Amino acid sequence: MKLKNLISELESIESFSDPKDFLEQYQTPPSIAGEIIHYISNNYPLENSTIADLGCGTGILGISAALSGCQNVFLFDIDEDALNIAKNNVENLELEDKIHIIQADVNQLRDWNKLNKFFDLIITNPPFGIRSENGADVEFLKTASKICNKTIFSLHKFSTINFLKKFYNKNGINDIKSFKIEYNLPKTYKFHKKNEKNIEVVCLEANIDKIIIN
Repeated sequence: MKLKNLISELESIESFSDPKDFLEQYQTPPSIAGEIIHYISNNYPLENSTIADLGCGTGILGISAALSGCQNVFLFDIDEDALNIAKNNVENLELEDKIHIIQADVNQLRDWNKLNKFFDLIITNPPFGIRSENGADVEFLKTASKICNKTIFSLHKFSTINFLKKFYNKNGINDIKSFKIEYNLPKTYKFHKKNEKNIEVVCLEANIDKIIIN
């Protein structure tokens, strides 16, 4: 699918109706979700991959993967309300045969032995730790390393890039690429003072092979 067509499809996706600030629920913009998955589809065999979207929210990243040819996508999130919206989005785009929706705490997935190295690719836009617990993004990466056998794609605050690269390197993961993204964040919560804010985000592409981060 061409990028412009993918983004157009993603623009129909329903966002959070009542986002929870303690979970740092923000909708990934269609343009960013589309660009990330379009890059992945040009560099990995999506049609033959099993993908997990960790902390999927309303499902935009996982849905984007399914629209781009992936036949086996799993959406994981702890929040039932978000997953209900994700379910509606999946049904509206008639992707029920490609997408599986599971309510779960991402951290607890490490204990699901049947998922050990089960997924080829992980895509995740985890909490940045601004309102939620600090280090939430690192915990997502630990889970991703346990259940992924090839590559993790994750979004983070750009200011944390050096810390995250050192974290990966410390655990024996050195094949890392990074892409800077301008993220236009609309006013979502009452404590936001501006109607929108541009924040610098980085997408990390980490090839982990058989490594598990403890």
